Amino acid sequence: MTLREEMEKAAEQGVELIAPYKLNEMSKVATIMEVDIENKLEALQAAVEGYIETLQLIPDQVVMIVNEEGLLKGLPVNPFASAVAGTTIVGNALIVGVDGEEFTDIPDKIAHQIKYKFV
Repeated sequence: MTLREEMEKAAEQGVELIAPYKLNEMSKVATIMEVDIENKLEALQAAVEGYIETLQLIPDQVVMIVNEEGLLKGLPVNPFASAVAGTTIVGNALIVGVDGEEFTDIPDKIAHQIKYKFV
């Protein structure tokens, strides 16, 4: 199955990748949008629909926040998030910047790199 086919399948199942920008080109196969989420555990858990787990994408700069129990819950594969992370990701995902122990906005330059590499 191609990445596009996987993305279409994920979109049919309602999987979202929440990122700090919206890619209109992808709107038919995935929901990718800029979001403003309060930097609180409860808000992050709501976004990924469960307990959070972080995956380091770029050391000390960018992480992906995913549902820690996504595989156990049988959530559908998120092909775009999987391609970005280099491992299988299921369910919704957030890509955020980091500043020490705090989550922040993803740097614009990195957001554009992700967009052009995977879209």
